[in-house]
Amino acid sequence: MNIDRKGFTLIEIVVAMALMSLGLLALYGMQVTVMKSNSSSKNITTATLLAETKMEGLKNTGFGNNTTGYETNIDEAGQAGGIFTRSWQIDPNYQNSANMEKVTVTVTWSDQNRTHNISLKSVLSKLVD
Repeated sequence: MNIDRKGFTLIEIVVAMALMSLGLLALYGMQVTVMKSNSSSKNITTATLLAETKMEGLKNTGFGNNTTGYETNIDEAGQAGGIFTRSWQIDPNYQNSANMEKVTVTVTWSDQNRTHNISLKSVLSKLVD
């Protein structure tokens, strides 16, 4: 007896669906990881920009005119309502010199139950005639 079998059996369809489901679950897991990485990268970029902006402002203020300070809960524009804390410290006698001051700007934030920070350091010097 010669039976002509055309099409798929129920078992073949179930196996194919199971394999496809595993592949889709793997893609979903990868998508979640990518989204978390994108969020982390955005926070690092924002923190770096906040630190650079403050550092440039301190440099433009000039030698001897800066004071140590901090801002809490700021957003990417430096306004209230964000997750970042920005602090800056002025060391007026850097390397025991009255003509140099060390400036350190640190931006701190928390995400995914971890605390992160970015620090920038620079030295300002007094114009000497």
